Amino acid sequence: MRSRTTYRGLLTDFDGTIHAQNQVVSPSVITALRRVQDHGIPYGVCTGRQFSFVQPFLQENGFDGVHIVCAGAQLIHSNGSVIRERVIPADTMQAIADFVNSTGGYLVLKQTHATYANETALNANDKHSTLAMRPLSEIVNWDTPSFYVGQVGDDIWTALESRTDINLLKQRYRSGKPGYFADGVAPDVSKGSGTEWWFEYHNLDPAAVIGIGDGENDVDLLQSVGLGLAMENGIPELRALADAIIPSIDADGVAWAIQEYFGI
Repeated sequence: MRSRTTYRGLLTDFDGTIHAQNQVVSPSVITALRRVQDHGIPYGVCTGRQFSFVQPFLQENGFDGVHIVCAGAQLIHSNGSVIRERVIPADTMQAIADFVNSTGGYLVLKQTHATYANETALNANDKHSTLAMRPLSEIVNWDTPSFYVGQVGDDIWTALESRTDINLLKQRYRSGKPGYFADGVAPDVSKGSGTEWWFEYHNLDPAAVIGIGDGENDVDLLQSVGLGLAMENGIPELRALADAIIPSIDADGVAWAIQEYFGI
C-alpha cells in the first residue's frame, strides 16, 4: 500500500457515496470532509448531478472549491461560476427532446442554474423533491451540459445509444425499480474527462488523488486517479476494478477512507 502521506487530493461521487437515499449526508462524513479541506487538501464532488442540486450541500457546509458536475461536462466553482464546460449543442439537444417526447419518456435537461423537464418528468416529479423543475417551454438557450432520460423501452435505448453526437452513460436504478436511466453528455465527456480538468486546475498529479464512487458512471473516475475506492454498496462491476473496497454509505465509508488513507 502507498504511504497515506502521498495523497494530495480527493474526489467523491455524490449519490450512493456521501448522499444517501434519504437525501442526508452523515454528519461524520461532513466532519471528515471538512478535515480534508482544513488540511489544505483539495476536495471535489464528482457527480452526474447538476450544480443546482449539489449547491446547497456545498454552501451550507462551507465546501469552497472546484467541483465536477453534469457527469464531467462542467468544472464549476462552489460559487456557481463555470470554469470549463463542454455542452451538447442546441440543435442536437432539441432533436433529442423531440424524440424522447414522442415516445412518452422521461427527460430532464441539466443546465447550470436551472433544471428543465418534459411533461412526463414534471408529472412524475416527487412532490417532496427539493429540486424545482421548469417546463421545456421556458428554455431560452438549449445548449445543455447534460440531460437525464428514463422510463423508455429497449427500442428507444437502442436509438439513443446509436447516436454519435452524444455519450450516453446508462445506469441501473438502485431503488429496486426495474429498468435503466441515463445521463447524456457530449461525445468524449465523462467523469474521467472532468477529472483531467480538475487535476489541471489544481496542478495535481493524478497518482496523488483518491477517487471514491459506487456506480456505473464512476468507472472512469476510479480509473483516472492514483487510488480508486469503491463503496461496499457499489455495483459489482465497480468493486471488481477498484483498488480497494471501503465500508458502505450507511457505515460512513468516506469518513473511514479519509482516516485510513489521509491519516486525518
